[in-house]
Amino acid sequence: MATLAMACAENEGLQVVTEFPRLHGQLLGKPREQILTACLDGAKPGGTTSSHQLAEFLVYRRCNVDMLSGENIVALKDERAALADFRTKLDELAKTLPQAIHDEEALEERLRGTLNDMFEAWKKEQPNFGAASNRFFGKGLGSELKKIAEKLAEAALKPEAGMGGFIGGITGQTLTCAGAGFAIAVIFRAVESWREVRHKAKTSPLRYLTKLQEQGVTFSITQ
Repeated sequence: MATLAMACAENEGLQVVTEFPRLHGQLLGKPREQILTACLDGAKPGGTTSSHQLAEFLVYRRCNVDMLSGENIVALKDERAALADFRTKLDELAKTLPQAIHDEEALEERLRGTLNDMFEAWKKEQPNFGAASNRFFGKGLGSELKKIAEKLAEAALKPEAGMGGFIGGITGQTLTCAGAGFAIAVIFRAVESWREVRHKAKTSPLRYLTKLQEQGVTFSITQ
């Protein structure tokens, strides 16, 4: 069965992952013709870290695919560029780990911590007003002025709005305090910052996580 699974994966250009690394981990890197021998000889102690281990830990420990349908899987198959970039990112993350960790508990702890950092970075990349606000305002505005500017920018970035929604979301008092020129400057700068945040999320090597989420996969972020 292991040989057949490997052959099927190779035929589709895929990789096999396993939720039983102690049982199957030593087989995944073997050529098909050596799998039977490896099973008969028994597994030898390993410990070398890799992006494949990160992928396995992500799939079997941090992903819930109960809501993933056949149609969702077909849709994900079309996300080749996002998947390729994500695999490259996993390669980069694996290089931050020691080359070998023989203690399984220590290995799992390092994999868990690496994925926690990855999820944290992914969450920060998601388009929201907070991310755009940080890029937009920085630390240069006084507290009162910043509060006024945030009201203007948040109203301008509401997806249901357009200019009519923007005007409806701002009170006369806010506009009076801000001044028309300041308000216009805030609008344009807010939109520019929002676009930057959205572009970063769309081109991030972690965007495949977003694609998975859109197709029904949920994640355990802090396990």
